[in-house]
Amino acid sequence: MAASATSEVTGMIYLSRMRFLGSEDRKRPNALRLHSPARQQAFLLGLLLATEEPAEPEEFGSAEWEECISLLNDAFGIYEQLFLPDKPGEQGEEWWHTRRVAGPVFLHYFNTSLIATGEQIRARIKDYCVPFDAELVAATGISASDSLRMMTFVAETIQDNIRVMEQLQPKLEGEQKRFFKSGDFLRRDDPDYPEFMREHYPILDGYFSRFPRQGQIARAELQAAFPEQADAFWAHYAIGRGQGLPLEYPTEDSVFDFKPLVVLDEQYASCPSANNLFEAILRACEVALDNSPARRSVFKHRDKVLEQEGLIQFKRLVGPDAQIFSSVYETPKAHNEHDLLIVLNDTVLIVEAKASPPIEPSRLPERAYERLRQSFRKDTGIQKGFEQAARIRRRLDAGETVALYDKAGALVTTLNPQIHTECFCICLTRDDFGHLATNLSLLLEKEPAEPYPWAVNIWDLEAMADAWSFLNWDFDKLKQYLRQREQVHGRVLGSDELEFVGAFIHHDRLDIGREQGADFVQLNPGYSDFFDDLHDHLKLGAPAPNHKVIKPVMMNLRESLKAGQPVFVDEQGQVDIRKKMRRNDPCFCGSGIKYKKCHGM
Repeated sequence: MAASATSEVTGMIYLSRMRFLGSEDRKRPNALRLHSPARQQAFLLGLLLATEEPAEPEEFGSAEWEECISLLNDAFGIYEQLFLPDKPGEQGEEWWHTRRVAGPVFLHYFNTSLIATGEQIRARIKDYCVPFDAELVAATGISASDSLRMMTFVAETIQDNIRVMEQLQPKLEGEQKRFFKSGDFLRRDDPDYPEFMREHYPILDGYFSRFPRQGQIARAELQAAFPEQADAFWAHYAIGRGQGLPLEYPTEDSVFDFKPLVVLDEQYASCPSANNLFEAILRACEVALDNSPARRSVFKHRDKVLEQEGLIQFKRLVGPDAQIFSSVYETPKAHNEHDLLIVLNDTVLIVEAKASPPIEPSRLPERAYERLRQSFRKDTGIQKGFEQAARIRRRLDAGETVALYDKAGALVTTLNPQIHTECFCICLTRDDFGHLATNLSLLLEKEPAEPYPWAVNIWDLEAMADAWSFLNWDFDKLKQYLRQREQVHGRVLGSDELEFVGAFIHHDRLDIGREQGADFVQLNPGYSDFFDDLHDHLKLGAPAPNHKVIKPVMMNLRESLKAGQPVFVDEQGQVDIRKKMRRNDPCFCGSGIKYKKCHGM
């Protein structure tokens, strides 16, 4: 790769991403693909930017790209071995528990980028960073507002180029035939050839003049649109070959995470990933603000914004009949605050917002475990959020009437244990905590008989609200989900809350595997695809996602590893003869897809 031209490497990454987003490539079972595309591509580009542009570049084609994919998958996959025993059978329960916590969290932290849409990332920049524009100009030379406007211009310019090419493509074949049949292709050495093409073959000229510049932005376009800020923007977000620091480990920060415009020459920069454009603004702004004199104000603002975001999404989920109170206290002197209280009929939701991001785990399992446990228990952590919310639930369970007040000491509402008989504790986080949130049995401390709280990040909550609206579900359905969700911690596992919600949508239940006597069930990450399809349906006019209720399909992990292929089990946990289905039969899971493209992959 280091021996290849920058434009060829960035162009291949851009085209591979476009193919993946084209839907069919990501469904091909035998396609060679990156396991963690966003993180691995950032690492690859970080390596590239630490090397000089070669004087005589070598080709970087499909074979070279596939070799990069294999090497990147090997490099990122090797970290799994940090959490596996050298000699099985010699480890105690404490050894395994440490790695059950540290292993998934470590891999999730370093292998997962922001799981959010471009709109969500832009909204986060507006809400969390733009209010501190003055501080950002002082620290970095450019405001979040200007960065956002200019990066939006970059993304839209690239998208406009794609749109024009799509419009030209259906008319391209006719002009190509005329071009070669007439012999005009022989005029390519004439001095007036460019003008001739623009006049006589405008479609051909327009298409092929744009083709080499896919995924690129001209600095002159940026300068013309933003004459006063363009230089500061370019200095802050663009980087040339040889200007990056060397990388030794995939877990290191890549310069590409902060500078997503890869300079190709004096005129153009490549933009291999549109989402990286906005992620870079968010990363750069948050790092600058975390180290600024306004740090305390930033954190306070962050907490308030998360509470407001949670209020908006919970209103969508619970409906107009619920009573919703923000910032209520258990005493008239403003002690024991609760961020959000929702009351509807006999049900109470107590929501505590925690806006602090997850900490970076160590490569050493014992050290990682201890750091994660301490962070989990801090005032800004999930444990504290649970304890704050559980205070009200415990008082109600004890038969105590709970009066709640505003900051001025005025009575806001009273909870009656005879009326309010069902109570859910919820910890709302700004960021994705992966397995620490989806499997609270790993670190949460509570009384054995106490129900688990629900920990959910704001972007997943928004996706849930979209789904509830699309499915015409109500508050009763939310309660049904919350009741089941608190029962499956430690037994039904997934790295993403939307995997659980997706499973609930498809099966109308979460206690999957109970009939088969499964020790635990690992959810298929594909359950969260429902939300990708829903986003495309709502925003891009794609077909509506399938939400037909079907029976879950179970695979026996132990038997599958022995057989070297998926081994499915029936409702009694016995090996299922359905694995003998023909590849072109409709899949037995009810998806409507052929078996070979579904569970027969």
